[in-house]
Amino acid sequence: MDNGAHFHRCDFQVHTPRDATWKGSEAVTDTERDDYAKELIKGCRQKSLDAIAITDHHDFVFFPYIRKAAQSEIDDFGNPIPIDKQIVVFPGLELTLSSPPSQALLIFDASLEEAKLRDIMTTLKLDIVDTSRSKLPDVESVSPLSVTSLNNLEEQLNQHRWLKNRFIILPNVTGKGYKSILRDGFEKHYKEMPCVGGYVDGDYSKTSKGKKNILEGRQQKNGYKPIAVFQTSDNRKRNHDDLGKYITWVKWSEPTAEALRQACLAKESRLSHNEPETPQVWIVSISVSNSKFLNSLNLEFNQQYNAIIGGRGTGKSTLLEYLRWGLCDQPVESEDVDIVQGKRKALIDNTLREFEGEVQVSFVLNGISHIVKRNSKTNEIFLKINDGNFESASEDEIRALLPIQAYSQKQLSSVGVRINELKRFVMLPIKRKLDDIHSEIHDSESKMRNAYNNFIRKRSVESEISIAETEAESVTTQLNNLQKGLKGLSAADQSIIDQKGKYDNEEAIINELQEEFESSHEHVLSLTEYLETEIEEDTETKEVQNKDLIKSIQAEYESRFEDINKHVKALSDIFQDKALKSLNEKIKKWEKLKSNFDKAYENSKAKAKINQHQLDQIQKVEIRIKGLKKLLAEKRKTIKDLGTPEKLYKDWRRKWDASHRKKIEALEEQCKLFTAFSDGLIKAEIKNSIDAESLIKGLKTAFYGMNIREDKLNNICDYLSNAADAFSAWNEVLGELERLSFYRPDSPDKIPETPILTGCSFIPSECKRIAENLDSDRWINLSVAELSLNPKFYYSTNEKKDEYISFSDASAGQQATALLTVLLNQEGTPLIIDQPEDDVDSKMIRDVVESVWNAKSKRQLIFTSHNANFVVNGDAEQVICCDYKKAGDQTQGTIKQLGAIDNKSIKEEITLVTEGGEQAFKLRKNKYGF
Repeated sequence: MDNGAHFHRCDFQVHTPRDATWKGSEAVTDTERDDYAKELIKGCRQKSLDAIAITDHHDFVFFPYIRKAAQSEIDDFGNPIPIDKQIVVFPGLELTLSSPPSQALLIFDASLEEAKLRDIMTTLKLDIVDTSRSKLPDVESVSPLSVTSLNNLEEQLNQHRWLKNRFIILPNVTGKGYKSILRDGFEKHYKEMPCVGGYVDGDYSKTSKGKKNILEGRQQKNGYKPIAVFQTSDNRKRNHDDLGKYITWVKWSEPTAEALRQACLAKESRLSHNEPETPQVWIVSISVSNSKFLNSLNLEFNQQYNAIIGGRGTGKSTLLEYLRWGLCDQPVESEDVDIVQGKRKALIDNTLREFEGEVQVSFVLNGISHIVKRNSKTNEIFLKINDGNFESASEDEIRALLPIQAYSQKQLSSVGVRINELKRFVMLPIKRKLDDIHSEIHDSESKMRNAYNNFIRKRSVESEISIAETEAESVTTQLNNLQKGLKGLSAADQSIIDQKGKYDNEEAIINELQEEFESSHEHVLSLTEYLETEIEEDTETKEVQNKDLIKSIQAEYESRFEDINKHVKALSDIFQDKALKSLNEKIKKWEKLKSNFDKAYENSKAKAKINQHQLDQIQKVEIRIKGLKKLLAEKRKTIKDLGTPEKLYKDWRRKWDASHRKKIEALEEQCKLFTAFSDGLIKAEIKNSIDAESLIKGLKTAFYGMNIREDKLNNICDYLSNAADAFSAWNEVLGELERLSFYRPDSPDKIPETPILTGCSFIPSECKRIAENLDSDRWINLSVAELSLNPKFYYSTNEKKDEYISFSDASAGQQATALLTVLLNQEGTPLIIDQPEDDVDSKMIRDVVESVWNAKSKRQLIFTSHNANFVVNGDAEQVICCDYKKAGDQTQGTIKQLGAIDNKSIKEEITLVTEGGEQAFKLRKNKYGF
């Protein structure tokens, strides 16, 4: 685990059998007290408590027993509990004060030496009750001569250097009762007390609105002074019924009184009465096997906010670049993208590749561990998911799994005028949804293109059939006329000649039936092959909840598959020679009749030798008729095989349209969220935002060689931009172009009307050129191109008056501040920024820092910074301190320290190396809860 701050489930008012009002068996001897202490620790483990404070009235006797029990706890297998998993036990006292007449909890560092407990009692002039007594006497208030006020209590304790800053005073702020400092007439005590927190017996949510106004800093009489509030259970039962009944989640890196104080000073970030939210996607660690500047490196990140600090040139940016390179992150689009890529390549080449360094990054996606390894020498990438093995992976695969958002120094302020980068702000949070929609559109496009091509082909075949039928009708009439005009034939021969057309019709009928039958046979064979292709599925090893029901459903499907196979087998049998015996005999019978007739026909024709020229013409016509009949049979089969492509095309077009509508709706909703996430600084709109550049490019391709001026294409874009529904308007434009593509110059019909194109300044001659040159391939390519959308962005100059300017006209600082506000308000993948203070408008740093508090519960933050406000008042869970390995030697860097701001050495480091460190800590103290 990292060295940063983490949430702990705490109950800070736990009494022991020494309490005067204890319920349950007592514990007097050392053995009995050891046994009770073990029971208590076991109870804490069962109640999922991470920390408790032992707060008997003016008494420390049980604390050593309970601390020992926590430190010696073993797990179910008899193994000692690791130190970082042990239950934390804070020593404490519940004080009953005379001045002011109230109660307070006094809690000390969990590591406080036991030998100092007696000194504390002496300092407070508290009577030490005989340790052999089973119970404490009734509580007597601390003498007003010993402690005159809460300020005086703090002063007396701070007199001891060994105790200074190792305790925290939490007055009772329960809404009712004589113990509380919120009683009427106590406003002066509340206003002047040095306390930054207090405690309630029970559920804080049941505190009255008036008392909450005091505690949350909305009451003038009490000095508008907000304090943090700890819920406590006040457990006094041996059966632990009340233990952990009312808990408080508190964040710290070390269990000290200073950590509790820092939690009070950042209560919105470090203290919660409900289980706090933390990011479910986060980078766990990075390790570098070898590098020029940082050598080998192993660094664990906090799940929430990590601030990397250090002097200039100590490796902060290098660390981020290694992390981004390991996760295959691409730089954001900007004019200097090649420069950024070049710098990163140079960094990897010079500091990793020369040393054959490997970067390994571990991250968690919704509870599942992932590890990426990237070798700088071979550039090979390997990915391990959970307990699996390392498998080769691509950069795209890594980016798809963890699409981090990362910005180099001053890069955030450079993207404000980059349309594609601004689009990324809107689209990245719904990337997977948009990818699914894009997949739908792509799928519809291929199906629509295929259906449309079949539709055009069907139209062409239908036209060919119409031409062939007209010719067939003509030549058949010609044949009949030629046959009737033959001279010198007997009535019998003429009768045979007259039968020719009927036999030809019979032949055509049989041929059509045979072709259809053979086509059916091919479909049955195809179905048989499909059913014989087995899909192997290991259904036996899949875990299911409703095992019997699933087995029953599987059995039902297997029964249906058996029925299908039986019926397909029966269909296949129809085409076997045995089944076709009767049909084949009838066809042979007809073929014999036809053969005999053909001989008789040729004999009859031969008798009309005086009509030789006419006979030659009949033969030519007969050959043509035969060819036309064959052609018509093939074309009609083609029509049948094509089915109803026009219906399929319209169906896929509707799906294509629906997918685009879905895309527009998703972007409209995301633009609203984006606007809200900016806290009103930016307004984003998707209405009438079709990407004119890509649209004009598509129109140019469609109209290539037609001499259509670009201003006419711009007119189409303007028309779409001003339409109430740009998508419907685009479909209307496509409709006009399609009708032109269908028109043929040799057609007797007038060229189709084009009111939209005419309104866009297209003249008749241009429409005619389009009709002559826009074929189906060009039209369908234009028609199925996915429409790109460019959201429009505006910066708020006066939100109340609804006054906005184009986002590109705002200053770089205003743009960066607004965009960073969006990033901090969005849920998502880890956000990595190198020195955000370089981008942000200095007047708005405090507002941005406040947004950090909310952000880190929704997404992991990894920032480098020289600005103490980002670190201290941003309340970083982990501060990573970079420095030179040897003082004065700038050739080697190292991670000097890790921890949170409740750690003394980390505080000193922040004060030393960041700008305004001391002032930031003062601001944090003076602005309770800033």
